[in-house]
Amino acid sequence: KSVRFSPVVEEKQIESTTETGIDPQTSEMPLTDVSQESLVNREHLQLSNEETLFLVYGLGVVRVFDGPNGSIISANRLLRLFCQHSSFPPQSERTTVDSDNPFLVSYVVYHHFRSLGWVVRSGVKFGVDYLLYYRGPVFAHAEFAVVIFPSYEHEYWTSTGERRNSVARKQSRSWWWLHGVNRVQAQVRKTLVLCFVDIPPPSAVADLDDIGALLRRYRVREMIIRRWVPNRTRD
Repeated sequence: KSVRFSPVVEEKQIESTTETGIDPQTSEMPLTDVSQESLVNREHLQLSNEETLFLVYGLGVVRVFDGPNGSIISANRLLRLFCQHSSFPPQSERTTVDSDNPFLVSYVVYHHFRSLGWVVRSGVKFGVDYLLYYRGPVFAHAEFAVVIFPSYEHEYWTSTGERRNSVARKQSRSWWWLHGVNRVQAQVRKTLVLCFVDIPPPSAVADLDDIGALLRRYRVREMIIRRWVPNRTRD
């Protein structure tokens, strides 16, 4: 199939620089004097609650102040504040922190994987709790997706019928929910990790002053879930 081009090329002229702001002779933007003070830095550092507590307690490289001119908030007080605001409406300062507090369980998992050298980020965009990066989001995609499951294996949680019913409600998950989460991770080429956190009895977390002793009362177990594809796993 032959193609014939027209020998006539229409000429387009730029009439004025008032509308576009570009000089037609040089095709460059006019230079303006911009001082360094007039530039606004629009990039802000955003840390999650788990990241903040780890940098304050685990590494000691961040200090959190109570207001612009306030005092430094200690790691113990920071832990209590995050636990109080992990639910809506926030709990009172006099309320005892539960051993299965959402933030406390989430931080146990975060601290666990960070201590093993993984870069941990939020996995909300993939319907999971955390994403695990080998080096970081800048270098490569996350390899693992983590879903947190509180596990009530201690005899305290099964001693009464009321506690057993409460635990059953907290652990209820449908098969279709797990199938949907696993299918999403298979589509984005991530391995789904079910992370079980053994919850100690409430008496174990009555004191939040010693964070190290508090974290040692929890135990973390991981299990990998893979989607089985019949035509790919045949002999």
